[in-house]
Amino acid sequence: MKSLSRDLSVSLSQYAALQYQTPLLLMDSDAFNNLIDKKRYFVTAPIHSDIEVNKNLVIAPFSAKGNQTLAIDYGSVFIVLDVLKNYEDEIEGLEPGYMIVTVESLFPLDEATISYTRPQTLH
Repeated sequence: MKSLSRDLSVSLSQYAALQYQTPLLLMDSDAFNNLIDKKRYFVTAPIHSDIEVNKNLVIAPFSAKGNQTLAIDYGSVFIVLDVLKNYEDEIEGLEPGYMIVTVESLFPLDEATISYTRPQTLH
């Protein structure tokens, strides 16, 4: 479900933090579609301590508008199968400070799922 009229980054970040204690990972639309279509099983990302094996991770496609990166789709929840971190130069071909995260898609997110888990404020 695409929502090109608004940025979903804040809602998705809150969902990822509340549900899975993990950061939201944004990636370009083509790479995201390759994950969904199972043409690719990994992502490369800066090392983050909250991305761990057997934890869920929210990944969504983004669009760049000027200096801003905007989440343009609700994305999906993935399970992290493996993490390979390159702190200095341990892995040839991978930039220091980055990691390779092998993932498997669990389920797509939609507006209802995100809204349901949003913290409610009492008046």
